[in-house]
Amino acid sequence: MLLDHPELAGEVDEAPDDWRRSSNPGVAILVQLLETIAANPTISKGALVERWRDREHFLYLQRLSVAPFLHDIPPDGVAAELIGALTRIGEEVLKEERRRPLTEPRPGTA
Repeated sequence: MLLDHPELAGEVDEAPDDWRRSSNPGVAILVQLLETIAANPTISKGALVERWRDREHFLYLQRLSVAPFLHDIPPDGVAAELIGALTRIGEEVLKEERRRPLTEPRPGTA
């Protein structure tokens, strides 16, 4: 979603921050995308993807940039979809943390 709508980066603050502790490698990429957008608020999708050309996940982001993932989401629902996705990731993080023994450190806190 952020590739098609970089302006939504500011909406991420509407979701609880729990998603940031996810061990899913995609979350690390998302954080890097958000940092790039924050530093370059008017960046286009093409420029955003191009910044990843020499990185490991370039081909993945390039595929995401041309695939019609948002075709069934109305334009006024994209922000809510992003916040909902981050909230669901955060809920999974919280479930995982509750299952983990108290002596084991949480990802992102060690």
